[in-house]
Amino acid sequence: MAEVKITSLGVTKASRADVVADHKTCVNAINVFNNSFSLDVVSVLGINDLHSTPKRSMRQVLPEILDSLPHHDPAAVCSRDELHLINRIMGNHRWICRTLQNSLFKDNRVLELGAGDGSLAHRVWKKGLVLPSRWSALDLAPKPAEWPSDSAWHQCDLFTLPSLPEAEVIVANLFLHHFQEDQLTDLGKRLPESCRFLIACEPARRMLHTLQGHLLTSVAEFSHVTKHDMLVSIRAGFKGAELPRALGLEGWQTQITTTFLGAYRFTAWR
Repeated sequence: MAEVKITSLGVTKASRADVVADHKTCVNAINVFNNSFSLDVVSVLGINDLHSTPKRSMRQVLPEILDSLPHHDPAAVCSRDELHLINRIMGNHRWICRTLQNSLFKDNRVLELGAGDGSLAHRVWKKGLVLPSRWSALDLAPKPAEWPSDSAWHQCDLFTLPSLPEAEVIVANLFLHHFQEDQLTDLGKRLPESCRFLIACEPARRMLHTLQGHLLTSVAEFSHVTKHDMLVSIRAGFKGAELPRALGLEGWQTQITTTFLGAYRFTAWR
């Protein structure tokens, strides 16, 4: 890799908020809490120790319950709804939209890996950042009922493809942490020649975020599926330059940022 830039975002100001189990109130309280931070430097009241990871800590990629459930299983539907809340708290979709806005050129094609229920794509389209006809998606799940006809949906295992569909920009949200290092290396080899920009938002693997996960799943009264899968996801998350190293991005410029609320934000370009 030509360059790897890593930034860790900490907090410099704290506040208190009354939080109840109701999901809407939980979102509002955590957003107030989040917005009160200055996310510029790592200098926190005793939080630096929690924000660190033991040197021997390694990624643990374990099965997630949601991946084993039929798509229309009520428990799966419930867990996907709870993922919307998690994405909102972590700010994943907001960050991806900002990054797309700053990196897209006219007529760029975008491929989303692990598109799930299509919620990220719909947010991008609503903001007018990309036309549906220039956005394609890949997932094991069937195409959502409200997916537009002029946007391609590839229902398949990406590792069965000789290469990924052509696109200048590839996006992934809470998807890449499902794979072992050798699988990520395989994925990196399948990137199409046309790809010039990668955007990924994954869990950051820190003790602090494990504690936050325990707190959130209790306060928000998440289902047993989300309670299990959230902690498994954090253990499978990334730190430092683990993701670009696993993908084998030789010759790419890479930037990594981690946030206080557990997002590992990764961009790469060539």
